[in-house]
Amino acid sequence: MRSPGSAYRHVVNTSVAPPWGPDALSRFLADSERNTRHSAVNFRKEYEQLSSIHALCLSFGEAIHISPDNVLVPSLLMFLSNASWLAGLRIGLGGQCSDVHPSFRACVEYAGYAVHLTHRPELQNVWLERNKDEEHLKRCRQAFQAVKVSESVDSRCPAEAADYRATYNALIDFGAHPTQRALSSRLELEASGTDIVSTVVQLTDDPRVYARFARLGATVGLVALSLFGTIFADRLVGGDCTTRLADLKQRANPTRS
Repeated sequence: MRSPGSAYRHVVNTSVAPPWGPDALSRFLADSERNTRHSAVNFRKEYEQLSSIHALCLSFGEAIHISPDNVLVPSLLMFLSNASWLAGLRIGLGGQCSDVHPSFRACVEYAGYAVHLTHRPELQNVWLERNKDEEHLKRCRQAFQAVKVSESVDSRCPAEAADYRATYNALIDFGAHPTQRALSSRLELEASGTDIVSTVVQLTDDPRVYARFARLGATVGLVALSLFGTIFADRLVGGDCTTRLADLKQRANPTRS
């Protein structure tokens, strides 16, 4: 539901759902649903950190959801970034910890695009007209190459640039692209006579894997918020968003001063 003046909306079907069926897909979804709830209970500290980051995302949204035309697209990308982050959390909390990387990559990439469009506002129409025809598609692809987005982050958000690149590259390496690490991080091999039996983990209950996923989720969320916090710094004046972001970052990386 969406309250008046709210920047976010979600719709929930409140009718009572029937039990899951006996088919393989229903069992998978039921197990994932069960894992999601147990994750929030069994990894309370990590869950509370992610919940605090989400609360800050909502506060950012309330601060910037009414935007002038020149930053309309970058502000809208913040909501897409948050939606991708939530998708990654939903997948990971359900036990698909190795499958979060494409969603988390989208979260970070939306933030990078927002920086790129803020740094080079003339590209807003290029992005909006991407699918007008082949020529516009080519122009948009050239304008939004990953290296060019990264250059804008370097220029516009120098304090966040290193974390942005490191996080983006790690997400690519571990599954946002089809890489060998995306396979090896979830592959189990066992000798059976002269054969090798291979198993690819879909759902996990390994606490070490959950802990890594939670750290990654926090990192991704904070990197994205840090970029949005820089380009929309003027919209956050007068509130506590900046202070809360700094506190969350310090708690996530206590060794950094």
